[in-house]
Amino acid sequence: MTKQNKISDRQSDTRYFSPNFLVLISSSANDSRVVARLPEELQMQLASEWDTPLVGSTPGWLEIGAQELLGKSFRTQFASSQVWSGSSPIEITLPLEFYAESNPKTEVISPIVELAKMALPRKSGEGGQFIPPGPRIFGLREQTGNDFISIEIGNFLIFTKVIITQVNPTFVTRDMTKLGLPLKASCEVTFRTMFSLSGGDFARMFKDIK
Repeated sequence: MTKQNKISDRQSDTRYFSPNFLVLISSSANDSRVVARLPEELQMQLASEWDTPLVGSTPGWLEIGAQELLGKSFRTQFASSQVWSGSSPIEITLPLEFYAESNPKTEVISPIVELAKMALPRKSGEGGQFIPPGPRIFGLREQTGNDFISIEIGNFLIFTKVIITQVNPTFVTRDMTKLGLPLKASCEVTFRTMFSLSGGDFARMFKDIK
């Protein structure tokens, strides 16, 4: 490894960072965890769906007749009332970066492989059937192959029992070792909560700031 290729800046190595500035992604099924630097920004998407169930409740032929004969519509302002129909699970995309301080295999390649394993199904020993990734709604781990994935973000947020929906790695190939291993990679990890959350659930995701 040449001096030009070696990344020696301690700011790129998670070993020199306080846990307050790290992201920790853990998988129970794979008995693994991935540590990366905390992104500079973190954006969440929280959404509630609202419908207008009263719109269109008047039969079409009756509405047409009212407009033709009376010059009026049966539709009223009240019919446009918004009614809550549900909330979506919280979804977050984490832009992570991995740097090789001494070993590209363990510091760059291995973390991305572990993240991919959390998003992809496993094979059972009998018949090679797929075991879905992520947690199950019901059942014990031994029976259903549960994978309890948790994500800790700095010292202020923790998500438990999440689903990883996308792992998009990008390997930087302009800086490689003599053996052809990448010294740097970025990876966008998109995850969402297993269930829709209440306001109280959302508040409980925030850790006590020490």
